[in-house]
Amino acid sequence: MRGSIPLLTLAAAWVYVAADHGHTPYDELFNSAGAEYGVPPNLLRAIARSESGFNPAAIGAAGERGMMQLTRATASSVGLDWARALEPRENVRAAARYFVTLRRNLGARWSAWTWAAAYNAGPDLEPAAKANAYALRVVYHWLGYDAGRVFA
Repeated sequence: MRGSIPLLTLAAAWVYVAADHGHTPYDELFNSAGAEYGVPPNLLRAIARSESGFNPAAIGAAGERGMMQLTRATASSVGLDWARALEPRENVRAAARYFVTLRRNLGARWSAWTWAAAYNAGPDLEPAAKANAYALRVVYHWLGYDAGRVFA
């Protein structure tokens, strides 16, 4: 009986996280971009939630654009015309293409944590508290969306 309390606590926490991560108006974009580029759609959802709160018109303090908060350099590196960076479909697809590049650069070091940290810090993954805090937030949301799928 003693071992069941942590398991029960974990299950309750999982249900709580799932309740906070329902459907979004952009689910079809995340699903199609994820399928096209081999990126988990719930990772794309988690990034969009962490970066902009799903705001397709978001402009960051350093000029990042769109729901996925792409920089001009990132957009250019994946072939996105900067003038189209605020279009939700183009923004999400460009972010998914960027993950393909990151996955290729990171190779064997690939994990849920590095997906998120590399998106924030870039492919060099310089250790930074900011990237780690960002990765924690993204992984929390990613797990929440996955939990929502389990409990829906």
